[in-house]
Amino acid sequence: MGPLKKLKICRVGHPARMMSHVWEVSLDALVSCSEEAAMARKAKAELNTLLPKIMRSKDKEERREMRAEAKQLKKDIKKFEKQAVKTILDSSDIILATNTGIADKKVWELIKDRKYITVIDEAAQAVEASCWIPTRLASKLILAGDHKQLAPTIKSSEAAAQGLAFTLFERLMNKYKECSSLLDIQYRMNETIMNWSSEAMYEGLLKADESVAKATLRKEKGDMLVIDTAGCHFGESVDDKDENDSKYNIG
Repeated sequence: MGPLKKLKICRVGHPARMMSHVWEVSLDALVSCSEEAAMARKAKAELNTLLPKIMRSKDKEERREMRAEAKQLKKDIKKFEKQAVKTILDSSDIILATNTGIADKKVWELIKDRKYITVIDEAAQAVEASCWIPTRLASKLILAGDHKQLAPTIKSSEAAAQGLAFTLFERLMNKYKECSSLLDIQYRMNETIMNWSSEAMYEGLLKADESVAKATLRKEKGDMLVIDTAGCHFGESVDDKDENDSKYNIG
């Protein structure tokens, strides 16, 4: 077997909403380093030099010629910028985006007629309407998620009651459960803690990996005790060092 191919990844979305270590594979970053982007920058520089000349010129014919040149430069800039995006998307092995982010106009125009193996992660937390956007591009659709855990955040109780809270993931699980696959080995919790959620939500099918099955906070063995902390002023805190803004409770 030969060496593994290094996959080309492109992350579509607004750079300001990305974590810093993702920026280098963002569409904007990749486009800015492309040959087409360099040509677009050169054309912009020419345009910026030409526009003041048009304003200063007293010769009508000369102004007409320079305006025509400026018009052509603007067309060239748009062409180079569009070609830069197309080149990056064409050469990418994996395109990453949010459900709605993939509908970015400059991207959608170039990929709307293509077909991809499409994976929607955390699909059980996405409203169905948003899932239909990437689904339009799918030759094969894979939904990853857990409808027994957190549901989508629906601020309108009326919309939720009328079905917005019912996800595509849950709909397909109810209708085509035989097409699903349960990842039954978990690596996060002691088997005593796991057994409760396994029996309550997963028909007792979960298994704890041996790396965590017997893990405890102390050497002595003991029973699991569930304490309701409601009203005990155990507010959520945020770890300033965590880029994901994960929350925790101080015990």
